[in-house]
Amino acid sequence: MRDAADPSERVFDEDLFASLREILGTAPLGALLEEAESEIARRLDAIAVVAGGDEGCGALRAPAHDLAGLAGQIGLAAMAAAARELERAVRAGDGGSGARAAETLLDLRARSLGALSKARAELGSG
Repeated sequence: MRDAADPSERVFDEDLFASLREILGTAPLGALLEEAESEIARRLDAIAVVAGGDEGCGALRAPAHDLAGLAGQIGLAAMAAAARELERAVRAGDGGSGARAAETLLDLRARSLGALSKARAELGSG
């Protein structure tokens, strides 16, 4: 398994995007990506609040788990990997690894959401 901060991890899986486009069609995929963008932002906000607060790392488990699944399903490979690492660290009680994974997730936010926006724009011009 790659380290959550591995820079070689692709931010966006274009092959999965192409497969989803073929299976779902342009309009449904565009709607899915729009909803996913909103849900990802919501979960990242929750992670940022918990990571910066006093709730304890256990409160990160649910949003990390949800984010790992959602990000993976739409092709945000690096974000899914970082969310899985955060969930693993929380389960293991490894606060240091959890803090690093949370930081990685938050660092990936702009690039990942930007990749989704670009993919949605591509659907509109396709």
